[in-house]
Amino acid sequence: NGWDPQDPYLVFAYGLYDSLYGNYPSPKLTFIHEATPHFPFTHDFDGKIIHAPQNSNPVDYYPQHVWSAKILIKIIDMILEKDPEAVIVIQADHGIHSCSTEEEYKAAFGEKANAREIWNGTMSALRVPEKFKTGEEFHALETPLNMSRYLVNSFVGKNYEYLKNN
Repeated sequence: NGWDPQDPYLVFAYGLYDSLYGNYPSPKLTFIHEATPHFPFTHDFDGKIIHAPQNSNPVDYYPQHVWSAKILIKIIDMILEKDPEAVIVIQADHGIHSCSTEEEYKAAFGEKANAREIWNGTMSALRVPEKFKTGEEFHALETPLNMSRYLVNSFVGKNYEYLKNN
């Protein structure tokens, strides 16, 4: 059909569509690796391409990150439209990784920039419909290491102890 199987955006779009509208039995587990917040940073706040990948600059991270958030919100809307009872987990495993030294971070984000903070920024979010809540949801959000423990304990069977956030 003319689409490039190496294009991560098209692979993502076709995979999401197939997951939502394909003929798969429920319940199902869908894992989506959303690539838009990743390097190279080539898009503006609305997803328009502002330059070629080889001209990517760390300061373009923020506009592309905003665009990525818009995509994420649309994905959540699509999932909930198809399945209002969906359990949704969102996890980011790291922050911006386009700079490799403290000096590069300071050049891109200013003298007060903290490379460790920017590099290691993570987030977790969890949406659990009332009928699936176990009362242990706070563990999943206490540390990202507990998210999979919570999901297994809640939907497969009690198998893991929760870790404390250090």
